[in-house]
Amino acid sequence: MSNYKLNYFDARALGETARLLFTAAGIEFEDRRWTWDNWPEIQKTSPTGVAPWLEVDGQFIPESFAINRFLANKFGFAGKDEFEKAFVDATADFYRFTMEDSRPYTWIARGIIEGDKDSVYHSQFHPAVEKAFNYIASLLEKSESDFVTSSGITWVDFYLVENMLTIFNIVPKLRDEFPAISNYEIKVHDHPLIKDYNHGHDNLEGDDERNNRHTVENGEYHEFSALESYFFFDFVIGIRPPAHNYKTAASITESDEESEEKDDFKPHEEDNELNRGLLPRPVGETQPIDELNSHPIGIDEDQGRPDESISFISRAFTTRKTFSCPKTKTDFVTGGNIATLNPEDVEVIAAMGDNVATGEGLWSPTMIEFRGASFAIGGDASIDGLVTVPNILREFTEHPLIGVSHGMGSRDELPFYQLNVAQGRSNTSNLPEQATELVRRLNNFTIKDIRGKWTMVIVTIGTEELCSYCGVPNVNAINEATDILNRGIHKGFVVVIGPLYITLASEQNKNLLRDKCPCLKPKSDNYIQRLLKEWENGLIEVQEHNLEVKRRTFGVLVLPFLTVTSRYPKSLFVRNTTLLNRRGHNYAAKWIWNRLVSGPKYNLSDAILSRDKYFCPSVGCPYFRNLENFKDCPILRHVDATEEDVQDMKKGVRPKRDKFTLYKLALIVVGLAFCTATSGCIIFYWMSKHQKHGRFDMEPIVEDGIYKEYKKPRGLTVSSKKGDVTPSSEDDEYEKRSYREPEYPYRKPENETPFYDKNLLGYNSEEEEQSFLNIGR
Repeated sequence: MSNYKLNYFDARALGETARLLFTAAGIEFEDRRWTWDNWPEIQKTSPTGVAPWLEVDGQFIPESFAINRFLANKFGFAGKDEFEKAFVDATADFYRFTMEDSRPYTWIARGIIEGDKDSVYHSQFHPAVEKAFNYIASLLEKSESDFVTSSGITWVDFYLVENMLTIFNIVPKLRDEFPAISNYEIKVHDHPLIKDYNHGHDNLEGDDERNNRHTVENGEYHEFSALESYFFFDFVIGIRPPAHNYKTAASITESDEESEEKDDFKPHEEDNELNRGLLPRPVGETQPIDELNSHPIGIDEDQGRPDESISFISRAFTTRKTFSCPKTKTDFVTGGNIATLNPEDVEVIAAMGDNVATGEGLWSPTMIEFRGASFAIGGDASIDGLVTVPNILREFTEHPLIGVSHGMGSRDELPFYQLNVAQGRSNTSNLPEQATELVRRLNNFTIKDIRGKWTMVIVTIGTEELCSYCGVPNVNAINEATDILNRGIHKGFVVVIGPLYITLASEQNKNLLRDKCPCLKPKSDNYIQRLLKEWENGLIEVQEHNLEVKRRTFGVLVLPFLTVTSRYPKSLFVRNTTLLNRRGHNYAAKWIWNRLVSGPKYNLSDAILSRDKYFCPSVGCPYFRNLENFKDCPILRHVDATEEDVQDMKKGVRPKRDKFTLYKLALIVVGLAFCTATSGCIIFYWMSKHQKHGRFDMEPIVEDGIYKEYKKPRGLTVSSKKGDVTPSSEDDEYEKRSYREPEYPYRKPENETPFYDKNLLGYNSEEEEQSFLNIGR
């Protein structure tokens, strides 16, 4: 007889279906349980770093659905034939994926996050529950038994009622709204095979008591903390927890890098116990606030609020509104080809590559892949709490973004419609397989006109390859991968990003990733420079290859390095690894966005990554900057566009203006120039007519109420004191005299008689004047 050991938390959650299967089959098993406090140590024994897992005679089976199906087939609860087995599996998958939209409300209802409870209930929770419950009710109505299949009870019945029980506990009124589902849940839990187990482990009669989750420690019941309750509740729903539905210090996004950090980043909890997943209990239970962080006691470092005004959990996400780029698609013709691709045109997002795209280490020390928080494709929370490329794109679009990743898990653990096909420890040789998987997932979509939607694919590759064994890029493999995407995606924009390049803000020519890479650390500077040059040249070859096979609706942009600068570069990594932490992913998302919008002229000093600064698509070129619009950006406004112009734009041809339009523009330009010149002339003429003096006239100087004019007879010089005149040595008496200005155009001084100076030119003596008067007598 086989020896079974089921390993899971001391809660119903993802382990309860397997326990019910053992109980229904009457098979003895070792039920290993633990609390959240013990999980960090126990996790080291998990084959995948997650729970649950089943041990069968020394063999390990991870993941709850795999365990359920294995036990169901083993004990006869999978279905009577192959068709019924497939039907049971499909029912479980349908229910699981449909109930994803119910998560936000359930967390708000339990006080795990804040939100508009009524709004979320009517917009997300109730529609999801109604869809799932009505589908199960329709199956029960068709069934010849009281269960999903006519042949009798199966493992999917155990799975469904465990989840339904939690939903009824949160919203008891749903029992009255869905009486068939309520009766179904009671019948399954009262089934003779599991009735004794249920009544011995859970009080299924009282909703109030079932709402409180408990675990046993040393023979005594202990109520879960808020953080523990969150984890267990999520596992009851059967889906891994996405970041936007809870708040932990591991997800804190620093808005400014001006904090006082040391190079080893020890004062920051982001790269200490909290970022490694060792989450303490909320403040007030077991730890004082000063043990949780090194910031001033009683002050929230993000918004300056007192600690007592917010919970420990809610500090993880900020509420600032940081993104305010205007939308331009309503003004311009966009999306016709790769040269006119606007952020508002993107409807599908996907990711390929290595650990950078999987989000590994964001929930350490478990090394679980936190894909929902990866900068390339993570969609948990919003941009104000989690800066990722999809969350930025959501600020531009009203339609839902397809392919976004949520929650934690490997590529095969998460739903197929989450288009993150990256694999940990991957290198460039693995890209063709990932490209094939991505195309397969896209082809399996049942969404109408998925082929006609623009798809952005972000490929992050090279960091693991460079650090682990000093490898160079496999150019042929990258070209093969892009060719697969070219054939499989009708409208696609692929961004290939090379290895991480982390530098100091003050010294940007040195890659500090070297100190964390076991292969690069002992190498010389010249060797590393040659290696980085190999990567740069190799990726340039990829760019050139894709220029040869380009299409109007498919393009590839190659960025040789993922360049991130910081005054404290060590604060961007999970300790002692090359994995980016939450801050590192934050900076990476901002860098890639600013680079795509601004083009190759992007300067890191123009938008400091530690602050919430984003480039917006410019009116001069409101598109993603790629090789098709670097030099010549085609722009066409809706008000100027004709149907022929729009078709030309789709073909990549710049629209030509007719002669009438050109003549009209020329006439407008000439008219504006004429009006400007005429206006200037009129203004100058009017000003000249109102002047009292000529352009070259000298202004008189008033001193002691007497006008003095500027005179410079021969031999005279103007003294340094304004208005004074120094006589020459030939006439000393000149200094004692003063002269008056002529009567016109100045005022004649009153009670003054004219003064005659013999030395002035034109002066006549009395004899000369008399002789002049006698002329003609």
